[in-house]
Amino acid sequence: MTAPRYASLRPRFEPFLLSVERPGRYLGLERNVTRKDLASRAVTVCLAFPDTYEIGMSHTGTKILYEIVNRREAWACERTYAPWVDFEAVLRREAIPLFAVESAAPVRDFDVVGFSLQSELNYTNVPNLLDLAGVPVLAAERGDGDPLVIGGGPCVANPEPVADFFDLFLIGDGEEAFPRFLEEVERTKGLSRRERLLRFAVIPGLYVPSLYDVAYDGDRVASVRPNAAGVPERAARVWVEKLSAEVYADKPMVPSVEIVQDRLGLEIMRGCTQGCRFCQAGYWYRPVRELDPADVARATKAFIDEAGWSEVGLLSLSSADYSQIEPLVACLAPELAKTKVSISLPSLRAEAFSVALADAVSEVRKSGFTFAPETGSDRLRRVINKTFTNADMVQAADVAFSRGWDLIKVYTMIGLPTETDADLDELVTLVRDLLARGRKHGIRPTVHVSIGSFVPKSFTPFQWSPFDGVERLERKLSYLKEKFRTVRGAKLKWHAPKEAEIEALLSLGDRRMSKALLEVWRRGGRFDGWSEHFSWERWNEALEAAGIPKQRHLRAKDLKETLPWDIVDAFIRKPFLVVEWKKALAEGETEDCKWGHCYACGVPGNGEDTVLARPLPAGFSFEGKSHVPALAPSADAPATAAAYRTKTIPDLPPLHERRRIGDGTAAPLPESARTYRVSFEKTGDARYLSHRNVMDLLERGFRASRAPVRYTEGYNPHLRLSMGPALPLGQESRHELFDIDTSDALTDEHLSVLNARLPEGVRVTGWTELPRGAPSLGKAATEAVYRFVLPDGETRVERLRIAGEGATTPKRFLESTYGLAPEDQHAIRVVREETVLTA
Repeated sequence: MTAPRYASLRPRFEPFLLSVERPGRYLGLERNVTRKDLASRAVTVCLAFPDTYEIGMSHTGTKILYEIVNRREAWACERTYAPWVDFEAVLRREAIPLFAVESAAPVRDFDVVGFSLQSELNYTNVPNLLDLAGVPVLAAERGDGDPLVIGGGPCVANPEPVADFFDLFLIGDGEEAFPRFLEEVERTKGLSRRERLLRFAVIPGLYVPSLYDVAYDGDRVASVRPNAAGVPERAARVWVEKLSAEVYADKPMVPSVEIVQDRLGLEIMRGCTQGCRFCQAGYWYRPVRELDPADVARATKAFIDEAGWSEVGLLSLSSADYSQIEPLVACLAPELAKTKVSISLPSLRAEAFSVALADAVSEVRKSGFTFAPETGSDRLRRVINKTFTNADMVQAADVAFSRGWDLIKVYTMIGLPTETDADLDELVTLVRDLLARGRKHGIRPTVHVSIGSFVPKSFTPFQWSPFDGVERLERKLSYLKEKFRTVRGAKLKWHAPKEAEIEALLSLGDRRMSKALLEVWRRGGRFDGWSEHFSWERWNEALEAAGIPKQRHLRAKDLKETLPWDIVDAFIRKPFLVVEWKKALAEGETEDCKWGHCYACGVPGNGEDTVLARPLPAGFSFEGKSHVPALAPSADAPATAAAYRTKTIPDLPPLHERRRIGDGTAAPLPESARTYRVSFEKTGDARYLSHRNVMDLLERGFRASRAPVRYTEGYNPHLRLSMGPALPLGQESRHELFDIDTSDALTDEHLSVLNARLPEGVRVTGWTELPRGAPSLGKAATEAVYRFVLPDGETRVERLRIAGEGATTPKRFLESTYGLAPEDQHAIRVVREETVLTA
């Protein structure tokens, strides 16, 4: 009997969850997740991220699309991620298809499956996920009843290497094109797949590869032409004209399982016109569009109050170039510091302005300062059009060291066009000079040097450049390792050139690369972005079997030849890129066009399409109190282009001055300080959350509740919270305990807000103030009462010692009582009914 469409697969996979790593990532345990009746919706979408949950859930763009789709009552959007290898083995062994985390409905039942392509080395996960879902891997083999498979993200700047796997691609900003696409999906239901694809192809921002024929001339692409009437000659990139905070959910989705970037991510600016010639994002995301600082500040405050994150990431390609960065930081930093929330600015240039700016946001947390010079050579930096010098970086380091920083991270590349050994020597000299400047300030400085390999990218002036080659790159890497042996205080890390070579093949390849990619996957390739799963040998064997020579794609290109990605119209004119390539060879500079001069790159508007942020309004406030800093302009008008050109050190006090209290000691303990013993439940699906997960949830919940909790001193502060005996993964509890320090009394209102910020299955049931000198939980919690429910319905209640002499665990009890090994106990429900405290 055939199961109904969208029928949950959970009964089939749940028995195996406790046998795999981090089972909570497969269950949609986030707070504020959206669940709809899929069967009653006109369009259903499953957003597929071709990497693990921890990485995919960190991606801001996926959350925005999720919100945009689910705002339409008639549409429903869910998510799926690449299962880790242990769970994939279970799914394949048990013939369970890939499912969405919200409803556990089969992915193949959705109308649309949308992949976010963020990294070429994740490409092997695309056919793997399609195959796991039961969707034909190749687009040519799909029928009318199969979902439409669409790809988007930065990698579609050259979609050809994965063209055989996708029905269509979204070219540009998803907020702009995705709703239009879904509207057409709804309108064309009932038509044949071919008819639908023809309708999609005329929508700006959509590219349907099957409607174009590619002709080859040996290693080169001879031509790409439409094979049907009405199909545009090229697929045009689209973008939103103005950024808006309205694309974010009113209540953000908050994960319960740890993720790579467990923070609030807010995009303050999209686009960059610095013109770094190796940087695809700098050309692909033009024009520059800024979000008004008032919108950033309001959204940040609202989302932190709702979710309780400890960090806010203000995202852009170059945060220091955001025209209102100083007033925004001056406004946000002190407000967020009240609840120990830090601000991170992931993209700052290596200059004194950036150091002072980073110091200004380090009120709460402070790590190393990051320089991204890309090379240690001033000459080579002129080639790539990075305008700062080694002297600028040494000056910036001097500012950093004077403000108490002792760690600098340097990100650089090898294999850039025209690079010589003399350029490599300059990197060693730069690091020596940075360290020397730190020692002058009487500290023990450390410089972490991270070395990657340059990969040419489409729509950059270096798109015609050859890949340097594994052998040459490994020689350069060995050369640098030897040179750095004598540099005290320098620590070297590097990325494997072999991985960079495969990334280059997938970045520069034509449509024939799909055949090699399919062969790699058939030979077991997946998670190639993870070093432990990457196999250069497997790729070499697959390329040979597919008849694809590496040099076809890694060679130098002729300036007049047709390139595989010419089918995409990114609005970046090829003549402009040719000029930039020639200026690179001549070490010529191209200024940032935000300063007023248009270089005719092709993005229309002659600068008029650049949208700069408006200043914070004079009356801007949080909760009725003015927060407009003195340095903020009072006129409610956009910043002028001149705001970018002169960047002096921000008028923001150094961190050590802001943190000083009296004689520099820690703040004294207030007389109202208390300690509470808190009880909570962990039931239902929360049993799949680890002890660490629960601690993180409680910390976020207390921060959002605005309870008067106390934090540890120093940098990277955490709640002064002491958990009771850890509850093993998979077990439930009606009576868990932890102690928490506060600066004042906890109230019923705090309890209500706290529980509203916790996910289903985790609930604080109450608290009791402890007298001073009360024994810690570690000493008091010695026994626990457990209820065991066996598969046959038998229930058994036992009081077990959990600490001290004779201590045991429920697993050991079941093993000794019933002869069941731990791996055979998954069907037994274990509930801790009471944590027993001794006097």
